[in-house]
Amino acid sequence: GGRKMGRWKVSAEGRIGLRTLSTNITQQIALVHSTTESVIAKQRASGTVDVSAEIKDVPAEEARAQLVRVAEILSHTATKLSVVVQDEIDDKELAEIIQVIEQRALELSEMYQIMVAVNVAAGVWGESVARGLEKVVSGILDSVNSLMSACAILKREKGATASSKKKPTSKSGTKGGPRSKQAAQAQAQEQGVSKEAASVGLPAMTGMVWEGVKALQTVPLDNVTAVLVDLRKWSAMVKDAVDELQAAQNQPTTTTTTKTTAEQKGASDDNDDDEDDDDDDDWDDEEEEGLSEEEAKLVPGLLTLLRCSHGLVSGCINLISTATFTVAGHRPTFFHDQAAWLHQVLIHTRDTSKYVDDLAATVYGHEGPAATSEQFDLLIGHLRSFLTLLLRYHAPAVTGNLQANTKAVKMEEIVVMMITNSEQSVRPLLPSAAATAS
Repeated sequence: GGRKMGRWKVSAEGRIGLRTLSTNITQQIALVHSTTESVIAKQRASGTVDVSAEIKDVPAEEARAQLVRVAEILSHTATKLSVVVQDEIDDKELAEIIQVIEQRALELSEMYQIMVAVNVAAGVWGESVARGLEKVVSGILDSVNSLMSACAILKREKGATASSKKKPTSKSGTKGGPRSKQAAQAQAQEQGVSKEAASVGLPAMTGMVWEGVKALQTVPLDNVTAVLVDLRKWSAMVKDAVDELQAAQNQPTTTTTTKTTAEQKGASDDNDDDEDDDDDDDWDDEEEEGLSEEEAKLVPGLLTLLRCSHGLVSGCINLISTATFTVAGHRPTFFHDQAAWLHQVLIHTRDTSKYVDDLAATVYGHEGPAATSEQFDLLIGHLRSFLTLLLRYHAPAVTGNLQANTKAVKMEEIVVMMITNSEQSVRPLLPSAAATAS
């Protein structure tokens, strides 16, 4: 006799094994991921908000408090199990602890699924909030699962040791044959190693569970803060690309025209008979090779565009951080529009990092002027599209105040000026679009 909870049956006595518990938690982790993907896909496909009376969002701090409460109980109980499993414990006490862990893991998973489904459907949580919270909740469950696996190893080894003490040593000629001394020693050593490894790993695994609870207490549950966390990561990557091209510029230039990647490959095919040591030396020389004179001439103008890209991303972060988004008169669709706009800003920032990387790589990777010309045009087109999204989005509730923001206007002027300066410096050194296409 038991009661139905979620997708598995919890017995009234709680008499399930650690292995079954691990399987059940794994199922809940999969459900956390699938639920997130499902609600996000539905939001993207519909592009609208369900404003029916049945859909009522859960306020962020209330949602956080409920999740943290369950996660803390789960973590306390998992920690208790990691301690008692190293000592003598009767089956009834073990079953009670396992039952609490099972129930709380299920409760945490189901609570997350309900909250993310309701708040995304109500338009309150965008994709960045949902994915950030999903990562934390699934991380807690995964850490508990790893801890349970380690506890299972300890319990199994303790049972095997106790069983071997009860059994008399088999003599030569008995049924099953003699057992060699070497085999017995090897098995004992293997058991000792696995038990010791699990025992040593328990404190670290327990710490990971509690780190997850700490993350749950701080994970952003509003769209602006959640997106800003991701934007800052991509901004740092754009800055890294600028620094890499700057470092390439600081290397001594070569006096001869650098071959393109295709030409380098053709040359290397002609030297397949070289010794391995010579190949290693050539590889080291290639890594240290500076820019050609032609490439060095491009770098100042390209750096202007790359710094413009980083400035646009940094300015975007600053504007979003300080903007006051007006909700009055636009509820209930405001948060949905805001989440959609912020997600598009995030995508454009991510793509900015990609285009910047690709453009810089054509220079220090010696890919040739045609490749540089193509990536140069792509980045400029992308930056203009980014400006349009940032300042002229269709939802007045979201961006109307940015259009009147003096900082935003000034940023737009600077970005346009830097793009123009970069084009004036770079385009005379690159083949035209028509020449590149031919």
